[in-house]
Amino acid sequence: MKTESVPSTRVLLDKNMKIIASTEPQWLTKSFKSVFNADIPENGQVTLDYSDKRYLLTNKTIADEEFAVVDIKPLTDISVQFKDVSKNLLLFNFGIITIFILVSVRIARGISIPLKRLSIAMQNTDLRVKGKKADKSTRNEVELLEQNFDKMKQNIQQLLKENLDKEKEKREAELKALYAQISPHFLFNTLNSVRRAVELNKKEKASEIILALINLLKITLKSKNMIPLSLEIENLKNYIKILQMRHGTSFSVEFNIPEILSDYEIPKLLLQPIVENSIIHAFEGLNREGLISINAEMEPDKVIIYIYDNGKGLVTDPLKQDHDDKNIRFSSIGVKNVNQRIKAHYGEEYGIKYESIPGVSTTAIITLPAFMEGESEKYDKDNYS
Repeated sequence: MKTESVPSTRVLLDKNMKIIASTEPQWLTKSFKSVFNADIPENGQVTLDYSDKRYLLTNKTIADEEFAVVDIKPLTDISVQFKDVSKNLLLFNFGIITIFILVSVRIARGISIPLKRLSIAMQNTDLRVKGKKADKSTRNEVELLEQNFDKMKQNIQQLLKENLDKEKEKREAELKALYAQISPHFLFNTLNSVRRAVELNKKEKASEIILALINLLKITLKSKNMIPLSLEIENLKNYIKILQMRHGTSFSVEFNIPEILSDYEIPKLLLQPIVENSIIHAFEGLNREGLISINAEMEPDKVIIYIYDNGKGLVTDPLKQDHDDKNIRFSSIGVKNVNQRIKAHYGEEYGIKYESIPGVSTTAIITLPAFMEGESEKYDKDNYS
């Protein structure tokens, strides 16, 4: 019998394996083996060849094994169906993944953009400067974090301002106290020298002392706390002239200040205590002519001032002496206060240090930031307002 391929079909077999029902009428009353040239499989699935095609047979017995139902499907149909299902499943999965990605991106943007904004705000935050608040247009967790960050920043800024205000007040009080210490002490000694000169009928010397004192007080009383280096040097010359006439000490003074540094600002009354300390300690009992050399140089962002003397050298560093020490001289207190003023105003990297060779020389090295006239006031406002 010539066989032809058949589409998917189903047959019902009796217990003798004869086809009693089928979607293919020509198979009725025939045995399963005569049609397919194969035995019916037991419950389960098997593949067989029929009309040059492969089929999948699925057998299921019913009614206590009196009957059997066999599904016959070409493998090509199954393959097509599988491909269709796979295609549909692939499209479905692609759609699900696309939706998931879009939703994830939306959620991620909702989190990452505010976090990035907050991160930029934190990186650009200078707690000394009031700035723009972080944007907080919504009320989710990230925006609440931004809000709390702003509150924290404001609180820290307020604490910094209060602390810096207190430091500024303290620094100004210490400076006033230093001026109050220096002025009466210096005036007393100077006027006493004038009195002695008058008593000895040295009117010319008394006149010179008074003139130098007038010039010194004129600059000291009228000037601001910060003055150009040239004005401080002029002040220092008057100061040294008074000391020379007061002490009668034989010493000379050299100034080597580059013209380019004339307009750089330094704190007023910065050099006088250091020079006075050199004169009192260096030349007392010295058996050679004393020399004080005052030099200055420029380094990147710094002005360095050197006060050299060829005296006896230091026994004790004035910066390390205790204020409560009964043997400490007033000049040493002034040097220590000047050093504290510099560090309080500019920071620990600035200040005074001493280099001394016993019996040979001493050099006081003063390191200051390089500020032209008016710039130090801006620095002070930026850091303490």
